[in-house]
This record gives sequence, structure tokens and C-alpha cells, in this order.
Amino acid sequence: MNYEGLSLSNITLLGWSMGAGVVLNYVRLYGCDALKQIILCDMTPKQINDDEWKLGLYQGRYTKEDMDRDAGKEFYTLYKEFAKGAIPKLKKLPGFILKKPLMQKLAECDEAVLRR
Repeated sequence: MNYEGLSLSNITLLGWSMGAGVVLNYVRLYGCDALKQIILCDMTPKQINDDEWKLGLYQGRYTKEDMDRDAGKEFYTLYKEFAKGAIPKLKKLPGFILKKPLMQKLAECDEAVLRR
């Protein structure tokens, strides 16, 4: 969708959790000319953990090696693992019950954008 045609200005962008990274990427790509303010909620300033930073994703356990491994995974598998981590009760459901709603959600997404 081309939002430039809407001639929006004085916009407030809110990014929650990983959405904060999306807002920051928007600012990097398009600048702040049309923005009034940005609001970043519940976001670690650094997502990948290393020897000096343990407050990133997965309670400090997600490393660059994990990110490189995940980048090669089939997208449904990656999404399913993320969903089960975010909502632990999903781990109790058989895979065939979980697959349809997850696939429906993924159909609404642009995988290329999500993988950036």
C-alpha cells in the first residue's frame, strides 16, 4: 500500500515489542518529516545476546548463532516455534490442530518483510 498518496502528517507511530524495531527501521528509511512522535514500548535496545549483553530475546538466551540457524529454517517451522514460545499453552496442542490457524495467520503476512 502506498501511504505517500494519503499525504499524512503529524503522525504518531507506536511500536510494541519487536514492533519497536519496525518503527526504528521506518525512521531509518523515511526519516521523521511526517512524524509528530514515536512511542516505543517494551523493547530491548539490543535483541541479540552476546558476552556483554544478556537482556535480549528469549530472556538473554538468543545469540547470533541462533539467529543464523533460524534464518535457514522453513518459515512455518520458525513461526510455530515462536508461537509456542510466546504462548506456552500451545505446546500442549497436537500439531495438526495448531497448523491450520498458524497457516491462516501466515497467509496474512509478507514473509520477505518479516525476515528482514
